[in-house]
Amino acid sequence: MMFNAALEGGVPLITVSIRFMLNLKSSPELKLGKKTVDVEIDEGTAFGDFLSGLERHFGPELADEIYDSQNSALRETAKPIINGSPIHNLDGMDTVLRQGDNILFLPLITAG
Repeated sequence: MMFNAALEGGVPLITVSIRFMLNLKSSPELKLGKKTVDVEIDEGTAFGDFLSGLERHFGPELADEIYDSQNSALRETAKPIINGSPIHNLDGMDTVLRQGDNILFLPLITAG
């Protein structure tokens, strides 16, 4: 599973960078892009599986601000961008993450 150390002969790990441009209530040290976090995940991890693993890496409060685990869906307030492309322009939750990917979570912005 992702966010685990690879066992000898197991799935190799890759590193992806995450930045939150959200006003995170649960993690003020990460909010509004203050810090980029590098995490190791299993090679071949899809974005949807990555999201389900957020709780183990960042804690339940931050994960809940971004991801609705009961419905396996992103919150409407978090829009992920991978290497400059919105997730919906890629393969959505099936987008396979690769070594060195940059994941940016942007807030939903609306105009009226």
